[in-house]
Amino acid sequence: MADTLELLRENGFDVENALRRVMGKKEYYYKILKKFPDDKSYEKLRSGLAEGDVRKAFEGAHTLKGISGNAGITPVYAAVQPVVELLRAGSASGIGPYMDTLEAAYARAVSIIGDI
Repeated sequence: MADTLELLRENGFDVENALRRVMGKKEYYYKILKKFPDDKSYEKLRSGLAEGDVRKAFEGAHTLKGISGNAGITPVYAAVQPVVELLRAGSASGIGPYMDTLEAAYARAVSIIGDI
């Protein structure tokens, strides 16, 4: 279990704050992390952008921001913040580079979570 926590820390996860949120229950934290790849908010963000539906994309991004923040998945949280702010302003103009960063962070987080 210590190795798992260290793996998460080494990859930028905010393990300490996430564990505080679950009152130090490591198994519960792992359970939360394991559910992250099944969450549909990232898909909602991407489909909203593909459809040109800024509101739908914003809702997906905003949910992803909250989930990743609460779970201590800092790389995803940091990458989705500028996406949320652009979409909050009502436009997806210039979002490409931010989505590239988010896509890489998301894929990496899902891969790491799959290894625990």
